[in-house]
Amino acid sequence: MQPVAIKLAQPDFRVNWDEVAVAINPRTRMIIVNTPHNPTATVFSEHEHRRMRL
Repeated sequence: MQPVAIKLAQPDFRVNWDEVAVAINPRTRMIIVNTPHNPTATVFSEHEHRRMRL
């Protein structure tokens, strides 16, 4: 297995959900989400929670 890291986008350190969608493929077994994110203390919005249901 090979982990695939998706970096947060600056300047507001948000997830690029289009990049996540592209990274998901039939071999994807798990997605780990860290919210609130440390050290930025970024908390996902309601919109971002809905986007996680790709």
